[in-house]
This record gives sequence, structure tokens and C-alpha cells, in this order.
Amino acid sequence: MPGKLQNVQELMEERISALWKNPEDYVSFLETASRLYKYSFKDQILIHAQRPDAVACAEYDTWGREDITNRYVKRGSKGIALIKEENGRAKLRYVFDFADTAAKDERSRTPFFWKVTDEKFNAYE
Repeated sequence: MPGKLQNVQELMEERISALWKNPEDYVSFLETASRLYKYSFKDQILIHAQRPDAVACAEYDTWGREDITNRYVKRGSKGIALIKEENGRAKLRYVFDFADTAAKDERSRTPFFWKVTDEKFNAYE
């Protein structure tokens, strides 16, 4: 019986090969990747495969840090599995999308969501 790591590796390989077969899948991936530009290609693939509407992802502890966002991950939220190489071995790590979080108090921050507005887009014409 395959484990979680093997299932996630198979999902990544499956999604990578599917990108080149369907233009709509490719465009959908690019939309997700544009919001998560700081992640590697493989991480972007896995995030898109599990949560294509993700807008800002971070590890559980990062969301809770008072100096960063001061938010908490809501109970019952399902993490997005990513593959991490450590000492030559693959293992899973999990990130959570902004939609999985809520403000702890009035000091909580909303991350900056980068986007191209019509005004900025038209400035290059």
C-alpha cells in the first residue's frame, strides 16, 4: 500500500505531464503560480493540484508569528502537502492557504496580495 509521500510524488508527476496536454490546465496553473511566485515549480504544481484557488501559503508556525501575520490556522483546515528534500531524503511538509486562517486579534495583519490592475496593465501599452 503506497504511503502519503508516494501518493504526493505520483500526484506531482501526473500534474506535470497533464500541463502540457491541455492549454486550459496550463493557463489555470499559471494563474495559481502567479500568486505563489516565491515557491519552486514543484511546490507550485502541488499547490495547484490540491488547492488551485490558493492566494498566499505559509507553514503553520509562520501564520502564527506575531511579527509576521499574527493569525491562526482554523481548526479542521487541511494542509497542502509539499515535498521537501532533507539530507538526500524526501519528506512531506505542509502549508496552509490564507483562507485557512483567521485573525488572532486587532494586531493581526493581512498579507500583501500582488496583482496586476487594469491601470498598471495599460501603462505598458
